[in-house]
Order: sequence, then structure tokens, then C-alpha cells
Amino acid sequence: MKHFISIIFTALCFWSCSDFLEEHKTTSLSDNEIYDSEQALECNINGCYLSLHGTSLWKGGTFNEYLGSASAMLLWGGDRTSDEWLDAMYLTKYSTSNAGNKSIWTQIWAGINRCNRLIDNLPESPVEAAYKTEIEAEARLIRAIFYYTAVRLWGDVPIIRTSPVTSSELYNPREAWYKVYKFVLEDLTFAENNMRDPARVEAVTPRDNRPSK
Repeated sequence: MKHFISIIFTALCFWSCSDFLEEHKTTSLSDNEIYDSEQALECNINGCYLSLHGTSLWKGGTFNEYLGSASAMLLWGGDRTSDEWLDAMYLTKYSTSNAGNKSIWTQIWAGINRCNRLIDNLPESPVEAAYKTEIEAEARLIRAIFYYTAVRLWGDVPIIRTSPVTSSELYNPREAWYKVYKFVLEDLTFAENNMRDPARVEAVTPRDNRPSK
């Protein structure tokens, strides 16, 4: 038995570590494959919408309750002496110092990054230019929704125009609220001018209920 163990140990000593540690990717897709077809671009847009779908702000009317200083009085259906109602009145539920705010903040910026990553990679995609412009317009519409939500909830927020490549690019300083609104309007103007009309939406993505001009 000891002799057998010695043989195995000797074999391991001569086994090339570089071969043992070499990675062989079998399922990962390259950036080229992720953006190389019309179907791939549509999948990326669906990913951008996923961040909207997964954000609790748009479920059950929560967003409407907390957006404006008067919204609590106009829309609140419960006890107006409760702490929750006061949170709504003073917009404290989604303040940056509130621990429960973390998931909302994270989901919004994750959604913005998905839009940015798609927009950044469109120029190198081999898909027809007109199709890519339609995709960019829809991605910019979604990004505008995220930034509009962020600026309504927190006022001054960072503007991140491209997908960060280094960690230092994650920590942009806050921009004044009016600059954020200007950025939102730029995205919405591009979307208005370049998004698909209703007939085109139904032809390309039938029964998906996707937005149009």
C-alpha cells in the first residue's frame, strides 16, 4: 500500500501544474456572441426590463406614494397618524440614510448599468445599423426611467453614461438635479426620434407589449 502511495505522489510531482490549472470554458459567451445578432440584442433589452420588473418601487403603487410631498395625503388609504404615513410625507423611507433603501438604490443602478453596457457595445455589433439604432433608443428610454426615478427620490445623483471598466469609475460624484433632468430629456428625445412605431413593434416583437413612439 505504501509503495502504491509513493507511485501516486511521484506522478503528482511530475504533473504539469499549468495544465492542471488551465481553464477550459464550455458555456460562457464572449462579448461578440452576446451582441452579434438581432435576437441577441432583443435578449439584452429584456435584461434591461428585468431590472424594472424586479424593483419593488413599481409593485403595488409604492412609487406613487413616496414621490411627492403631497402624494401621501392624496393617495394614502390607511391611518394618517402612522409612522409609515409620516415616512411618505417627509420622503424618509427612501432617503439615502435609510437602511431599507439599499435594495432600491442597488436595483436602479444595476438597471442603469445594463442599459449602458448594451449601448456601449452596439457600435461593434455586426447587426444592421438601423436595427441597432432602434435598440439604442429603447435602452435609452429605460435608462431615462431609471434616472427619472433616482432624481425624484434623491435629488442630486451621479450620472454614469457608460458601463464602468475600473472600480474608480463606480464612484462618480453626484450631479446637480437639473443636470440629471437634462440627461433624462436627452435620452427621451433620442428615444422619441428613433424608437419603433407601433406597427414595427408588432412586426418585430409581436405580443410582447413593448413600448413604441
